[in-house]
Amino acid sequence: MGWMHFWHVLMRLSLVTDPMLARAAGRLAALACALLLMVTALSPDADARIAINDQPSRASLVPEQTTLEPGSTLWLALDIELAPGWHTYWINPGDSGFPVAMDWTLPPGFEAGAPLYPIPEVHPYGPLINYGYGDRATILWPIQVPDDLDLGRDYGIAAAAEYLVCSEICIPANAEFDLQIPYKGSAPLVDSSMAAFFDETRAKLPREFPASAEIVASDQAGQLDLALKIPPFVDGLAQLTDWYFFPRAETLLDHGMPQAVMDDPASEGLLLNLPLRDRDAALPTKLSGILVATDSSSGEPIRLGFDLDAPVMQGTLPADQLNDSFAVQDDAGSTAFLLVMAFLGGLLLNLMPCVFPVLSLKLFSLLRHAESGDLKHQRRQGWLYGAGIITSMLVLGGAVLAFRHAGISIGWGFQLQEPILIGALACLFFTLGFVMLGLLPIPHLFMSAGGKWAGRQDDLGSFMTGVLAVVAASPCTAPFMATAVGAALLLNAPIALAIFASLGLGMAMPLMLVAIVPALARHLPKPGNWMVKLQQFLAFPLFATTIWLVFVLSEQRGSLGVALMLSILLLISLAIWLPRGHGLSRALAVLLGIALPIAGLVSLDRLPVPAQGADAGAQQFADQAAYSPERLQAALADDRNVFINATAAWCITCLVNKQVALDNPDVIAAFNAADVLYLEADWTNRDPVVTELLEGFNRLGLPLYVVYQAGSDEPTLLPQILLPGMLVDLYAPERKVQQASLPD
Repeated sequence: MGWMHFWHVLMRLSLVTDPMLARAAGRLAALACALLLMVTALSPDADARIAINDQPSRASLVPEQTTLEPGSTLWLALDIELAPGWHTYWINPGDSGFPVAMDWTLPPGFEAGAPLYPIPEVHPYGPLINYGYGDRATILWPIQVPDDLDLGRDYGIAAAAEYLVCSEICIPANAEFDLQIPYKGSAPLVDSSMAAFFDETRAKLPREFPASAEIVASDQAGQLDLALKIPPFVDGLAQLTDWYFFPRAETLLDHGMPQAVMDDPASEGLLLNLPLRDRDAALPTKLSGILVATDSSSGEPIRLGFDLDAPVMQGTLPADQLNDSFAVQDDAGSTAFLLVMAFLGGLLLNLMPCVFPVLSLKLFSLLRHAESGDLKHQRRQGWLYGAGIITSMLVLGGAVLAFRHAGISIGWGFQLQEPILIGALACLFFTLGFVMLGLLPIPHLFMSAGGKWAGRQDDLGSFMTGVLAVVAASPCTAPFMATAVGAALLLNAPIALAIFASLGLGMAMPLMLVAIVPALARHLPKPGNWMVKLQQFLAFPLFATTIWLVFVLSEQRGSLGVALMLSILLLISLAIWLPRGHGLSRALAVLLGIALPIAGLVSLDRLPVPAQGADAGAQQFADQAAYSPERLQAALADDRNVFINATAAWCITCLVNKQVALDNPDVIAAFNAADVLYLEADWTNRDPVVTELLEGFNRLGLPLYVVYQAGSDEPTLLPQILLPGMLVDLYAPERKVQQASLPD
């Protein structure tokens, strides 16, 4: 075994906490040091490494100024020069070694402060990781000078330094210094060469973290997640790479384990996953250390260090909601699990009420193809329908990732926060309803482009029907889908886009199978006169969707928005009623059906936003309020039961849960009896406070239901589908809240 390995074992003994073992380890360490020094002195390998005055290192203590100033700070630099291949240690040496120790002898009234270490380096040795410096280490010590000094007197400052230098072997080193610095009554003298030396030394010190960045550390099931909220292009931090965290506490992290670093759209910055050494040990209240990164913007890589002291927020997320892909983002099993979750979520999207109107269009198209018996054409339409869904999912997912990378916090369904798009969708579904009733021929010039494509049984029509299905599905969040989408927005782009593609594949699969597999197509109903009635019937779900979209608009732009939207729909109806023809009739139809509605849609965005969102004024519970972090913290401080409902008027799943469960009289009575504070986080319009709430639970879509029991600040997330019995039992004294938490 090499001497470096021997020394590593010796250093490990220093971490023993049992008193008897510690005394034995101390005696063994002392004996080993003596033996090591004897063998080192006789070792020919050691002679080969001597380069500085017959030693592997040379230390000097130099003052920044040659005279003293009363009441000032005198800076001293301990400068350790190292021979090639040797290194010394930082304040936390890592898996082995020990830091520099200074024993000061100072005149009365003088005080030595805490040393300032330069940015440390990683020195691996096999599976072990050491933190320290190669080539040179310059440590600054502040000496506080008293106010009263004797004019003309030389003040003696003495120090004894002990440090360890290592290569293939380790050698304890020591040095003694004795400085005489006078007080001459004038301004302190600074040698120009020393000024340059100290400027260079200070440039290698860690800097303060910029005020624009935020740091939060949280204990996540035995793994320390360090979230750095760094808005892109602020203070140049977004350009930095190769992040690494050097903890000041020796026993906090397992230094030999890799630190995973990835983009974290949830915090608009980075997420560092730091492996804990002892998962059962109590964590400190704060995390202290140095964050190091590389700046290559100027061509030459420059290492930068940032001093941080971050609070450790324990239990930020419940264990069953943690995204294990943080720690194993390249783990094939975790990725496969998320792909399956996304596929199942897409499959269940077909059962959501927001998707049914578009599915009715494609189902009717498949019935007509089955009647014709053209299986080849039918298969092609199935593939194109699936391609439209998957492509749209990739575009939607890519847009979310791009916006979040640019520092814009958005999530699933973000497009439905835009009144113009809500109005455009209402016009589209309204027009398609007339198509299904047979009142608007498909070739008509002034038909909506989306409706025209969706009604035609050609390649473009099948593809655009898939596109329309994704747009209509965006306000819905199906079971299994929340976990997959939340993970997608926290992983690297290729895996994230694969998850969105799997979501689209699951959504497209039922109708694709009917179109592609002839055996399934043969089980479709035989064509007949009933198809005309079915086509007309399917117009009413489209009109119902239009009504729902107008309701969403009422929450976004109030009664003025509803009046304007109804006027737009009236113009479209009038354009459809006009006789078919050319010339003036055609121009009038274009004006009423296209030009004026577009102008009206643009005006929607300029209307004022109502003061309150969805159902904000409806007081259901005895203690009900709009969500805010301050209200939540105040309630937790008072040991209150808290229920948070993150909702939006455009989220159909949210509205169904409200009608079925939250508005249930038994649920309201149970909440009031348990003195539950009901907080509603309305995301109908873009709200950064609600966005931050969702991101805090790795959710980028709605609904989100968070439960806090009295006397506990541990949150638990409920599933996306609520049942009255689940909520009634939620705060029952004999039942733990975890029993009401079901997997997504």
